[in-house]
Amino acid sequence: MNYGRESERIISVDVLRGLIIFLMIFVNDIAGLAHTPRWLKHVSASVDGMTIPDVVFPAFIFVMGMSIPIAIGRRLDSGQSWYIIIWHILLRTVSLLIIGILTVNYPDDQIIGWPRGLWKLLMLTSVFMVWHTVPKQSTWLKKISFLIRFIGCVLLLFAALLFRDSSGQWLSIKWWGILGLIGWAYVIASCIYLLTHDNRTLLSGTIALLICVYIAFREGGLSGRWFNGGTVGAHPAIAVAGVLLGTIVRSSDILYNKKILKAAVFIGFMALTAWLLRPLYGISKIGATPSWCLYTSAITCAVWIALYWLIDVKGIIRWSGFFQSAGLNALFAYLFSSLMYSVFQVTHIGYFSFYDSPFFIGLVRSAVFTISINYFSGWTGKSGIRLKL
Repeated sequence: MNYGRESERIISVDVLRGLIIFLMIFVNDIAGLAHTPRWLKHVSASVDGMTIPDVVFPAFIFVMGMSIPIAIGRRLDSGQSWYIIIWHILLRTVSLLIIGILTVNYPDDQIIGWPRGLWKLLMLTSVFMVWHTVPKQSTWLKKISFLIRFIGCVLLLFAALLFRDSSGQWLSIKWWGILGLIGWAYVIASCIYLLTHDNRTLLSGTIALLICVYIAFREGGLSGRWFNGGTVGAHPAIAVAGVLLGTIVRSSDILYNKKILKAAVFIGFMALTAWLLRPLYGISKIGATPSWCLYTSAITCAVWIALYWLIDVKGIIRWSGFFQSAGLNALFAYLFSSLMYSVFQVTHIGYFSFYDSPFFIGLVRSAVFTISINYFSGWTGKSGIRLKL
């Protein structure tokens, strides 16, 4: 048991990230089944409410925010300059935006003259080639890795230039995609943390300001071609809420019981604010409403408290290895599931034939697929092979 100060790495954060990526892959996979119950499907834009799938994406943004003060704080503590840190933030953001745009554009296979799914398979394979990492201690692996990365850049550029949609148009920013939205939330939250550090009063004020930015967009006070209230207001507000909790998590001066108490108070304030704001726009993932942001942040924070008490305080950790290893290689798991869909499409393996099957059969299929993806991602991560932006 750990009743004093925690070690530098808070295992519950990694486990929470792994649990979220598991749910993200599972709900994406099961959504196409004909008999999937409503509580496992996203709520439509016209409905005031949310289901489990509507919580997964903001939960990932929240835990990403939690990691920001831990990662950037470690860089600052080691004496890294702001220039290096900002360069790292911008490089990661640009990578997320590039991958996000590529993944939301769907080619017309007839126009480009390729079999169905092949362009997507080439693009995703190239992404793995460009952004992979290998064990640092192996010199010969580094040389091979450099060659693979170079070939991947060439193939990715080729895929991008080849792309044409059903209208014969090139890549376009219809929306940023999941990874692109995460990228915008990441860069905004990271810059805010660099300016505020561990000042939770300023972080709380920033959350309120970002919600006001969303309202300004919604009411027509702000407008942008590629931006909206969700992109630069609501989603970053979730990330900054995660940053605020992350400053509590990483603090070595706060004992475990105080951390839990502070997190619980934070949950109460977010839930109360969400309830007060609900009459304004309701709860909507598609609308990225303030109530949705705050309720999902409160739920994610509550799950972290439970994991933190169980894992980091009580030391009950054996069961969590599966989620922790996947959580340390989350981007790999998320994109590898998409890559496998392209493989199924190109090879004509009958994976998608289960869509009209009874729900139980589809449920087993999705569970096996998700467990396999997470296990493989965790195994590759332990081997030192990861996707790192």
